[in-house]
This record gives sequence, C-alpha cells and structure tokens, in this order.
Amino acid sequence: MVFARLANELDSEDIFLWRNDPVTRDSFFNSSKISWEEHIDWFKQKLISPSSKIIILEHDKNKIGVVRYDKEDSFYLVSINTNPAHRGTGLSSEMLICSENLIDKGIEPINLKANILKENLISKRTFIKAGYEFLSEEDTFLCYTKS
Repeated sequence: MVFARLANELDSEDIFLWRNDPVTRDSFFNSSKISWEEHIDWFKQKLISPSSKIIILEHDKNKIGVVRYDKEDSFYLVSINTNPAHRGTGLSSEMLICSENLIDKGIEPINLKANILKENLISKRTFIKAGYEFLSEEDTFLCYTKS
C-alpha cells in the first residue's frame, strides 16, 4: 500500500538526488543537471507557496517518489518523479492516485493536467492508468487531463 504525505525540509536531499539522476533527467523538459543551491532555493519556495504541493510517497516505509501539484488558473499542473531505486515496481499510477487525496479540493471540482514528453511512453502509461485522458498534442509534448 502506498502512503502519501506532504514533503518537508528533510525530503530535500532525496528529491535533489532523484531529480539529478541521468535517467530521470531524460524524461524532464529541462534535462540539465541542477546545483544544490538552485534546488534549495526552488524547494524552499515550493514548500511555502500556497499554490504548490509537494507530496512524498512511501511504500513499506521507503520513499518511492514525489508528486508535485502547481495551481495554474483553473487546474493543477502535475509532475511525478520516482525514486530511481524503485523504478519498475508498478507503483507510479498508485502514487498519482494516492497523492490526489492531499490536494486542497475546496468546493469546486479540481482539474489536473500533465504535460508529458512525446517520447516518454512510461509516463504516458502511468497517467492513463491513473485515470488521465488525452487532451491535446503540442510540438514536443502531449497533454493529459483528469477531473
């Protein structure tokens, strides 16, 4: 069973290491390696931002990944990153679904949106399995949505 919780400062190093993993970087829009200083600034801003949620997912007391939600207009932009040590476990879709429980839903329905690089077939399957549907195609990415 996957457990979701809000990230805290103690999660910063893990997220930094996962983000700079070479395989992970290949699936990001910005595939360049980031510095510790850049990461710390970004992470602190995300933790205090009322429009962002960083959620850590755990399985058997191990951190298996992170899902981030950034509020933009009428939707949340969703990003997922699996701990490299837990790739291929088949838990990514469950990570997405479980993390949704920590989003501030308010009284209006929430709309989720994920932009996925066209060549990232694993992410495409992950989001579809979690209930996302194809919305549109751009030059380099596909957009999926879930209400």
